[in-house]
Amino acid sequence: MSARQRYIVGLSGGVDSALSAALLVEAGHEVHGVYLKAWNGSEVGYQRSEIRPDEFRFAGSCPWKDDIADARRVAAHLGIPFTVIDVHEAYRARVVDVMLAEYAAGRTPNPDILCNREMKFGLLVDLVNELQYDAVATGHYARVNSEQSGVSSRGSRLPLTVHYSLERATDERKDQTYFLWTLTQDQLRMIRFPIGHLTKPEVRVEAQRRNLPVADKRDSQGICFLGPVELRRFLVASLATEPGDVVDRAGNVVGTHQGAPAYTIGQRHGFDVRSTTCLAGRRAHESRTHYVVEKDIERNRLIVDTKPPITAELTATELSWIGAAPSIDDRLEARIRHGQVPQPATIKSINHESAHMNLCFEEPQLAVASGQSVVFSDGSRILGGGIIATR
Repeated sequence: MSARQRYIVGLSGGVDSALSAALLVEAGHEVHGVYLKAWNGSEVGYQRSEIRPDEFRFAGSCPWKDDIADARRVAAHLGIPFTVIDVHEAYRARVVDVMLAEYAAGRTPNPDILCNREMKFGLLVDLVNELQYDAVATGHYARVNSEQSGVSSRGSRLPLTVHYSLERATDERKDQTYFLWTLTQDQLRMIRFPIGHLTKPEVRVEAQRRNLPVADKRDSQGICFLGPVELRRFLVASLATEPGDVVDRAGNVVGTHQGAPAYTIGQRHGFDVRSTTCLAGRRAHESRTHYVVEKDIERNRLIVDTKPPITAELTATELSWIGAAPSIDDRLEARIRHGQVPQPATIKSINHESAHMNLCFEEPQLAVASGQSVVFSDGSRILGGGIIATR
């Protein structure tokens, strides 16, 4: 057994974090469960009258009370201390308000990446340092490996250098490394993913074998604080958007939408197109699928086409590398969305000072949206990522 360590485990009330805590307890470590309470039940500032209060309960729609109760039951079952930390002000400022500002500017951010960077591996790592624990553990499907380099011999005082890498999970379907590309060496040194080597069915079996109270609990879906309200309706209400025109590539008005910031490139629903109209000189019918190919935020317009938007190149900014940064003409793999199979690509230009690069894919990519993340890898190893600026 490895040396006994002190862990803070982020208990979400779900089976993945529960088994993570159980495995650490069984390994003989000291474990303290923590639940980050992101909403306090008073987040009504984003509401507008067209969404019913009972439909748009931030705290109620995401059953945090049930999740806290489940997390507390898990902690009691394992015999570990449990603490609820109210982080709703930080969550609103660092995640929700940032997400809304990005959408208002016409971009498409990823709130899960923001949450991981600012909350789960921001605040929790800070807590580990503050309380002098050794590491934080969560139920994410990912793996952290370490390698030593340097020269060491008996009597030598030369320290070995330890390098940490982020690796894709064993369960490719559940892999969550797309959301973790912002992690740094300092953070990876203090992060553990105890179930990263297991598949989801194996997690269920192991949880049931240990009689964990949440062994059969269903996985949470979507963005927690939205509950049953779809993202577009949340954005329309939060950003006070106004209806606008849907136009074809020639500028002909062909329909209406509820507010350009609430849509993303490649979206094919949530806006109205006239039953029979002319799209760029072609007769089209409502039954044909129309895709958002551009957004004109200043004029509050959506530009649509019956052909989906594809591109083979993109520009990325805010680059962050977990290990050594790549160079121009390097080949790597890239993903522009969660769940995508890594796509071969080549770096056409890169500026490390401005954290900026131009990337070319071997095959054109569908619905590349500014503001989303592009995540780079080499096989199972995550190299880093960036924010898509242009396509």
